[in-house]
Amino acid sequence: MNGDGGVDFYFVPTLLIELLEQKIISANKVGKRKNQWGILVECQNLEFVKKTFRDFYKKS
Repeated sequence: MNGDGGVDFYFVPTLLIELLEQKIISANKVGKRKNQWGILVECQNLEFVKKTFRDFYKKS
């Protein structure tokens, strides 16, 4: 829960985890993507994931 009594959601596509070759990622690293429902909608779109999370994954 956040400070105002609501719940925050952090959407991290499995594709990103696979690209990073990691099993987990810290919530602190994805904080600016909090409550961005578009990520959930596009989570299987590789180009979207690369563009949205380019600060994590710099390969093209």
